Amino acid sequence: MRKDHSKDNVIDGAYSRMNSRPADVMGRIDEFFEISARGSTITAEIRGGVVCWMTMIYILLVNPIILHKASTPSDSFDIDSIISATAFTAAISSVFVGFAANMPFGIMPGMGLNAYFTFGMCQALGLSWRKALSCCAVSGLTLAAL
Repeated sequence: MRKDHSKDNVIDGAYSRMNSRPADVMGRIDEFFEISARGSTITAEIRGGVVCWMTMIYILLVNPIILHKASTPSDSFDIDSIISATAFTAAISSVFVGFAANMPFGIMPGMGLNAYFTFGMCQALGLSWRKALSCCAVSGLTLAAL
């Protein structure tokens, strides 16, 4: 028979709360994102998240370098602004898709479109990066309206 010492109860209580919280939090995450219902596990989602994060970091580094090549000596396309815009749009769109669609998706700019923007619109057609960006905004708004 165990003696009831107040110090032991505090330690046992803290230990049991410590062990139940991670499982409870994981259960809530699983329930909210319906991970088990979709045939996945939290461990698999974490591994997929790490791979997605590594890909997104690659794009965050390469996208501004490609877009910066659309600059001209008289009209520079600031690389710090491009990095900030890439990171900001990725964060906002990923959070939006994550909660609106209830799916763990990471959204980043496409690597093919940035090359088309730089080498096709700006360099081959001779548009300034400002005019080319305006064309992208108009096409995006048109697509959203449709």
